[in-house]
Amino acid sequence: MKKQIGISSLLCASVLVGIVLNSCDVRIESQKSQKSEQSEKSKKQEVSNSNIIYLTQEEFRIKIMDYKAKSTSWKYLGDKPAVVDFYATWCGPCKALSPLLKKLSLEYADKINIYKVDVDQELELVEHFGVRRLPTLWFIPMQGDPEIHKGFMDETKIKKNIELLLKEK
Repeated sequence: MKKQIGISSLLCASVLVGIVLNSCDVRIESQKSQKSEQSEKSKKQEVSNSNIIYLTQEEFRIKIMDYKAKSTSWKYLGDKPAVVDFYATWCGPCKALSPLLKKLSLEYADKINIYKVDVDQELELVEHFGVRRLPTLWFIPMQGDPEIHKGFMDETKIKKNIELLLKEK
């Protein structure tokens, strides 16, 4: 006797697969020590082939926002619009996003800055800004608050958001 799979079961299964493939939950404690050496190697290799800038929390406070200041409002410190990628080396969607950001960092080199923040290395930033899904992309205009996107974005959507940043400039 064959069982028939209902439409609702198929729908549930496809939604679950989509969620898993689209983003990763931040697993801060268990992954940090295991991946730091691998992370440093991949950072050095990517930096030499792109315009991507990796940020520590200290650099974030200088180039993006001094989140430790007493101010309660967002004040971007950069000289051109930016994209900030909160990522982890163990995150599949983050790995898939990396070559797209590398390509876009070269394409928009003189117009925007693309930054990456390793969530396993910069726990204070993760906790302060409540980053819980990876990748998390911030699209930061010169004026106003950043637009935050959680999960993988394809090249077309990223370019659309970058073009919006450039129009606001």
